[in-house]
Amino acid sequence: MALKSQLLFYRYFLTLSEIAPQVVYASVFLVSLFLWVLMWSTTLMTAGVLIVVFVFSLVIYVHTKNFGEAALALVGGVFAAYSINWTPPAFWAFTFIWVTFVLLVFLIESVKLAARLEDLVRSSALKLSNTGLSFEESISYLSKIVKQQNIGTLGQIERAEIVQAFCYRGVQHQVVGEALSTVEKLHLVTDLPYLSLANAVADIYRVPAVSGDVEEGNLADLIYENVRNCFAAPRDFLEAVSTSRHLLLSQSYNIESFLNEVRSALDRGIAPGNVSTELELMSKKVS
Repeated sequence: MALKSQLLFYRYFLTLSEIAPQVVYASVFLVSLFLWVLMWSTTLMTAGVLIVVFVFSLVIYVHTKNFGEAALALVGGVFAAYSINWTPPAFWAFTFIWVTFVLLVFLIESVKLAARLEDLVRSSALKLSNTGLSFEESISYLSKIVKQQNIGTLGQIERAEIVQAFCYRGVQHQVVGEALSTVEKLHLVTDLPYLSLANAVADIYRVPAVSGDVEEGNLADLIYENVRNCFAAPRDFLEAVSTSRHLLLSQSYNIESFLNEVRSALDRGIAPGNVSTELELMSKKVS
């Protein structure tokens, strides 16, 4: 939860900096002006400290979901705020130390996230370089896909993890971008774990390069329509696809008929874990 919040904050901060840098500059100016106004009154300085304590206690609760820990931070901060006779030098020292701490933590986390992103891209590129692209070309190609925000439901680290799963599962590099967009759409409407979605989607996107049954551009719509129209929960549909994927990869079914039969089996009340057996029986009857 904490990592996801950091990724979201980092992504929106960068977006704001790129789209409207004047807003960032104006925000810094207004905060500085606000602090300058606070220093003219002991009551205002105490109020400013209390606001900081409240905000970060709330952040602690959001990240940890631990009321006791957040309440302890709040009570400790309130006692500290009222036990100090705030003067302008003391207030500026507190502000300087606190802002410096926050900026350093943000900088350290940003460096860690950047290193993590580079490691994911390089490991994916190493796998992808076996498909005809050079290692440098693979890094450039995958970096562009990871950083391209079409939907914005996932951060760059999450997108890089999905791309890594695709590369390890043998998804052809020409459709990695489309498959990634499909996972983002499904994650948005189903709220299922993105890596679980990536593994299921990877198996589906491995087939067009072999069978050519469905136009590559229509695969995302085909998957979404089956998930949306299925009477079972999206999680059950994903489980049924995962347990039956060997039938798809062995080309016992083409993509469209496979998804339709999975949906049909679930609509008939068959448990997700038994869909594979049902599809095998149907395949033998047809043959």
